[in-house]
Amino acid sequence: MSKDDVWNSPERVRQFSEMTPDVHLAALLERYDDCGELRALDVGCAGGRNTEILAGAGCDFYAVDTAHAMVAATRERLRPFMSGEEFARRVSVGNMLRLPFEDARFDLLIAIGVFHQAETDEELRRALQEARRVLRPGGRILSSIFSTEMLSPQARRMPGQRFIYRDGERIRCRVSLEEWAAICAGAGFAPEGEIEVRRSQNPDHMRVSFVGIFT
Repeated sequence: MSKDDVWNSPERVRQFSEMTPDVHLAALLERYDDCGELRALDVGCAGGRNTEILAGAGCDFYAVDTAHAMVAATRERLRPFMSGEEFARRVSVGNMLRLPFEDARFDLLIAIGVFHQAETDEELRRALQEARRVLRPGGRILSSIFSTEMLSPQARRMPGQRFIYRDGERIRCRVSLEEWAAICAGAGFAPEGEIEVRRSQNPDHMRVSFVGIFT
C-alpha cells in the first residue's frame, strides 16, 4: 500500500478523527486577547481535531492536508460552524513543502505530527522555511516531531542524510532534541520556553515527540 493509500484509508481517517485536540493549542489560544483577529493555519489537519478548535474559538482559520480523505473529514467536522461553500474554501489539499498561501499571511501555524513526514533532510528544512515564509513577523508556530528515541536498535541513517533512517522496511525522519532546536534555529525560529519531551504509550510502541511553541 502506498503512502497516499495509507493516509486516505477509512481506518486511518477514523483513527485521526477520533483523536482529541492537542492540549497545547487550547492553552495557547487563551494567550490571545481576541481570537477573532487571529489568522491561523493548520498544516496536516488530518481529521480536523485542531481545526475544529480554531473554528470554535472564532479564528480566521485555514487548513491543509495532502490526503483528500482527511480534507473531506475535516470539512465534515466543520459543518456546525459554517456553510459548505465556506469550509470548502478554507480547508484544502496542500503540502507542507509548498503551502498555497502568500508570504506573511498568518499569525499562528499549527504543525502537529507533520514535519517528520519529510523524506529527506532537504524536505525537513524546506518545510520549516515554508512555515517561516507564511508567518508574519512575530508569528508563532506550535509544532511536534518524532524523536530518535523511537528508532529501533537496527535503524541506520540513509546515505547522505542526517535525519532520515532506514528502520526495518520503513524510511523514517527522526531527530534528537538538540538537532530539532538547531533545525528550527536555522529557519529563524526560537522557542518560547522549553521544548517539551512528550511520551505516550501506544498499544504497540512508545511514542516520543518534541512539542514546542516557536516564534
